[in-house]
Amino acid sequence: MVAAADTDRDRWSQPPAFPATLPNLFRKTVEAHADRTALVFGDRRLTYRDLDEQSAALARHLLAEGVGKGARVGLLLPNSPEWLVAFLAVARIGALAVLISTMYQKKELEWVLRHADIGVLLAAERYLNHDYVQRLEEIAPQLASARAGERLALPGLPYLRSVCMLGGGAPAWASVWPAEGASMVEAGLLAAAEAS
Repeated sequence: MVAAADTDRDRWSQPPAFPATLPNLFRKTVEAHADRTALVFGDRRLTYRDLDEQSAALARHLLAEGVGKGARVGLLLPNSPEWLVAFLAVARIGALAVLISTMYQKKELEWVLRHADIGVLLAAERYLNHDYVQRLEEIAPQLASARAGERLALPGLPYLRSVCMLGGGAPAWASVWPAEGASMVEAGLLAAAEAS
């Protein structure tokens, strides 16, 4: 007679019936629990469907920006629903999420942006007493003459090509997330990226 624990261990040690990627696992979860609450943050509630739709929109925007498999996307965001949406969006397209502490000062932030080869930065404008717009402008003064939608070319941060800020008061050199009518690729391209 086989013990119940052995049966459970055997069942859970088998690979799933689908390719074991985060996009596939998330898709299966959405299919099973679409309208269930996935996240509670203060008085905000997001269902699995909400997370799926919001992360898909950001993933499509990132693909339109040229982000793809293996690209490094920095997340300079506090713990929030937006952090989870951003992480899922990055994972859906096979990019690498580089998690950046919201407590980093100028020197630490500059070191991470340079040495982690971050190509796109998804950031809050500020958090607590940290002003990330000011901090980024101190790190790269050339940002002052840049405009959103233009590819960045900063000698001090040679891999950084764009910054997308959460909220409505982003500086002229950053795009705004979420953006109405943002440039996005077709849903079929997102599905193809997730499948690969």
